[in-house]
Amino acid sequence: HLAFRNGSSEGVVKLLLVAYPESIDVKDRKGRIPLTLAQASSSPNRDAFIRALERGPSYYAVAAAATERAAVTAEQRAMFDAKMVQIKNEHRRELEAVKRMAATQKLEYEDKIK
Repeated sequence: HLAFRNGSSEGVVKLLLVAYPESIDVKDRKGRIPLTLAQASSSPNRDAFIRALERGPSYYAVAAAATERAAVTAEQRAMFDAKMVQIKNEHRRELEAVKRMAATQKLEYEDKIK
C-alpha cells in the first residue's frame, strides 16, 4: 500500500511482492487491496504495478522459492569451491612432502652405491 502511495519503482514493488506474496490480498485500513490502489494511481509505473499485482500471490511465492533456491545453491557452491581449494592445497603439500622424501631417498641410495 505504502509503495504505491509513495511512488515506488516497479523494481521495489516486485521485491516487496517476492518477499511477501500474500500482501497482494491484504487490505489497508480503508479496506482497499493493492490492486485497487494501483488502478487509482497516477504513477508512471501504474500499468506495471497492475500487471505485477494481477499475477497473483502464487506467482510471487514461486519466484520467492526460486530466489531462495538460487541463494542456497550459491551458498553451497561457495562452500564446495572453498573445500576444493582446501583439498587442492592439502594435496599440494602432501605431494611436495613426497617429492622431498623421494629426493632424500634418492640421495641416500646414490651414497650407498658409491
